[in-house]
Amino acid sequence: DIELDDDVLSSILAYQTQQLNPHFLHYMNWSLAHYTNEEKVDILLKIAERSAKKGEYFLIVADAKNFSHAMAGLGIVDGEWEFNGVKYDKFIPCYDCNAMVEDKETSTLYASGFSADGSIFINSKTKETYMHFYYNIGKCDGLSFFACDDYDLMNYKGKINPSDSYI
Repeated sequence: DIELDDDVLSSILAYQTQQLNPHFLHYMNWSLAHYTNEEKVDILLKIAERSAKKGEYFLIVADAKNFSHAMAGLGIVDGEWEFNGVKYDKFIPCYDCNAMVEDKETSTLYASGFSADGSIFINSKTKETYMHFYYNIGKCDGLSFFACDDYDLMNYKGKINPSDSYI
């Protein structure tokens, strides 16, 4: 609902640029390198459950050998799903700015923000994960996740409601 004039776009660009703070990047890269995939899934589940109780979004970075992509986690859902013979019991809905939905009447694609195809299914026992979108484009090789709900760290010296400490 915001008109995207030059001032707004400039503020968004400045905010995104400033968000690439070295403290957060070091933390994320350290986490991706030092935890096993099973530990990363446990952290993801823990943060999703904690954020669901608080009614807050949290950051998820899907990371693989040849790409990395950020999205917002929207909580966690228990259920039963099966893909390619593997059963999943947890679902983390994700808000992803790249999520597209096709209008059936006009065949037009539009940004929806949420898509089950871009969300994460998890088998909490085996720690297997599944994201339909990444599976379909062949990017699930080595796919792992970084999750964070530490707003002070993520917004340290940010442009909008900045935190002045990351500890």
